[in-house]
Amino acid sequence: LARADRELLYEVKHREEEEHADLAVIAAREMLVEMRTAAINLVRGMVKSAGKRVGSCSSHKFSEQATEVIPDYLRNALAPMLEHIDELSERIREYDERIEHLAQTKYPETAVLRQISGVGSLAALTFRLTIGRGERFEHSRDVGCYVGLRPKRDQSGEQDPGLGISKAGNPRLRKTLVHCAHYILGRFGPDTDLRRWGLKLAEGGRNAKKRAIVAVARKLAVLMHRLLVSQRDYEPLRQAQRQAVGLAPGRPRRQRRDVGRSHGRAPYRRQAVEPGGVLVAAAALWRAVEPLGLRLLAGRGARLGRLRGRGGLRRFPA
Repeated sequence: LARADRELLYEVKHREEEEHADLAVIAAREMLVEMRTAAINLVRGMVKSAGKRVGSCSSHKFSEQATEVIPDYLRNALAPMLEHIDELSERIREYDERIEHLAQTKYPETAVLRQISGVGSLAALTFRLTIGRGERFEHSRDVGCYVGLRPKRDQSGEQDPGLGISKAGNPRLRKTLVHCAHYILGRFGPDTDLRRWGLKLAEGGRNAKKRAIVAVARKLAVLMHRLLVSQRDYEPLRQAQRQAVGLAPGRPRRQRRDVGRSHGRAPYRRQAVEPGGVLVAAAALWRAVEPLGLRLLAGRGARLGRLRGRGGLRRFPA
């Protein structure tokens, strides 16, 4: 059987041209960062093969430190690469300023997202432009599945193995959320409910810390969507304050939607059933099924009686 109904289909809303152009700015910056990383790794590898090593430093200070340790016979080959790295760093800085300007002027709703420690203009604008309007998601927890941070499931009988995340959705947003989770759980992250929850998950070894980072990234996506929709101030220690005054840390109970309200019909309400009504219904069902069961037993007895040369109906009366 098949059913064709408009109510089963969802309207596809394409991203506006302006939002698509702003998202292209983030994509171009990401490509420049990857090019700079590849160039830095090339210089490090060539210097290391010559028996020397470039110390740990930021990308902006790399050319200055690499110039001091590059051997003379490699200087002519690697000098243009250092100039290219400096040029890429300058272009990335220009893109950062442009993204900061877009977040503050064109997308002021991202200000509530920047209240979260570890979420800057780049992460907030990437989140806003990727998911679009927050109203497209009925529940905030659906955002974690949308960006592919939910564990995969492969259940069979009593087996329910723990699998990795689905990695569905936009990889750029997923990578950005993971970077924010690294900062939240790092040594520079301030004390928040999200950090306490992640550190508790990270106890137990190296794999536990990796799982905690992904879990914090998923919960961060849910939190960012809730703040984006509600536009409320972020309380970093809200759960801890509720526990301090003796309140339950759980989230408020969600209201069930009324079916049929949008189509002009009366909303469906589930009727409460009294215990006595359940017994009456069970008795009525037994009275309807009892004759059928007796007839089946009579037929089975007749067949057995013919095989044994006896009258089956006398053993199993109808």
